Amino acid sequence: MMKKVRVFVIALVLLFYFNGFSQERTDWQLSALPASVRLDPSTNQIIENRFDAVESFKPPKHDLLKKNWIFDGKKIDLYAARGEYISFQLVLTNNTHNTLKGIMVDMESFKNESGQISIEPELFLEWAVEVKTPTTGYPKSSLGKGWYPDALIPYNLIQADSSKVERRWTYPLELPDFNNRIDNQKSMIIWVDQYIPIKRSDAKAGDYTSSISVKIDGIKKEIPVHLHVWDFAIPNENKLKASIHHGILSRMTDEDALEIYQILKRNRIGIMDPTYRPEVVNSNNDKFEIDWTSFDSKLKKYFTGKAFTKEFG
Repeated sequence: MMKKVRVFVIALVLLFYFNGFSQERTDWQLSALPASVRLDPSTNQIIENRFDAVESFKPPKHDLLKKNWIFDGKKIDLYAARGEYISFQLVLTNNTHNTLKGIMVDMESFKNESGQISIEPELFLEWAVEVKTPTTGYPKSSLGKGWYPDALIPYNLIQADSSKVERRWTYPLELPDFNNRIDNQKSMIIWVDQYIPIKRSDAKAGDYTSSISVKIDGIKKEIPVHLHVWDFAIPNENKLKASIHHGILSRMTDEDALEIYQILKRNRIGIMDPTYRPEVVNSNNDKFEIDWTSFDSKLKKYFTGKAFTKEFG
């Protein structure tokens, strides 16, 4: 009789354990989206699917979170040439009304049998902004109101893991995100950038593998990522003459400004900051003199191109 009771108790414990384990794993799920679409994190709807100004354009009927042109539901497939960025979006969806706390995101370097790509993937937390009034002036092309992905916050600056920092404020990731305050937030989105080195020796043609993972309350889920590097490089020139207007670079430290200039150069984009200016000195005889010393020290390396060489990293 005691043996039967013992077996019954063990079976009951295992039932509760596996049932709880299964329920815990379905509390949240991972998916991936291409870099070319935007997800409203409060509705999980693709924003571009609202566009109806062109009659021949028909949004896909299936759910892109389940399957799309880079994600088959199980793994991510990427293709890139040397000297370019390849990007995708990781989507973490909360299937409950409870808050997911202590979210940790990690991605390994791409590797194959002969080595690994020396430049690691860069992760960013996507913040959303609420558009409350549809665009005026060209209403037919407006995608309407709602929450739009906007700022990209470098994940390494979030300092989500308090065990890795000391005497510093940490930003524990939660879903819904207490800091972003998105109404009825369903999903959190992580933008992933991978730059492919332009030298053939640093990124030989072929297939590489990695994985991106999320860990919550001791439960870890991951999506395998496959990358195929083509055997050619994109010319390191700004052929399209694209540029971005920026007004705060001149007030940044030289190190921070250099990082932004280099990121944009890797994307073949120039940047315009009209707030750079030389110092104007009023001498005692009421004559004005222009001092270019500070201006040259900040910008000369960009004019000569040295900022984008090994000398500056």
